[in-house]
Amino acid sequence: MTKAPGFKTTRDRNAYIIRELNTSLTIREVSGKVPIGERQIKRIRKTYRVNGKFSRKKGSGRPHALNKAQKLRVVQTVRWNFGRPLSAIVRDLNLRCSLQSVRNYLHSAGYTYKKSQKRNYLTYQDHQERLFFAESYRDWNWTTIIFVDESVFRVGEPCYGWCPKGHVSEKEVTSHPPSVGVWAAISMLGKLSLDFYEGALDQWGYQDILSRRLYR
Repeated sequence: MTKAPGFKTTRDRNAYIIRELNTSLTIREVSGKVPIGERQIKRIRKTYRVNGKFSRKKGSGRPHALNKAQKLRVVQTVRWNFGRPLSAIVRDLNLRCSLQSVRNYLHSAGYTYKKSQKRNYLTYQDHQERLFFAESYRDWNWTTIIFVDESVFRVGEPCYGWCPKGHVSEKEVTSHPPSVGVWAAISMLGKLSLDFYEGALDQWGYQDILSRRLYR
């Protein structure tokens, strides 16, 4: 069996095919030497007979399912209509393509189909109160303010990670895994060092942290 030759570009490969066909070799024989199908070799020969070139004319291939304007409208519609079915979007925009074509474009544009996260509903009064709070403290001297918060991290909890498609990654957990609490604080002047604690944080433990981290 003859080893298939290597080609740096598609044009070099097509030129080799045409030369081999001009030496009275059949399409099947050339297909055995070059790792492509007979139908593709026929198209390459037809292209060479029509325009005398080893590659097709630029822009003569299959047109895109969506043009630039349609792609922009799809992205804008998805962005401002979260949760609307893709079939309804295709129908509203009167797109003459399949749902899979639109889905493929959204994936290539960096969009993924995922569940939305919960967020507390804010009434008109809530918006007004938050706006009033922001405006009233707009000129506040924030250099005297310190923001503090704490969180609990449990050892061995399930976490996100990469795994093959169709495979569910499992992780053994206990009813009461070891945990560690972390306290942190920031201000306009920078951040404070972390403080670690065990168990529940009551008022006495919180005062102890403040006395060690703030009042020195």
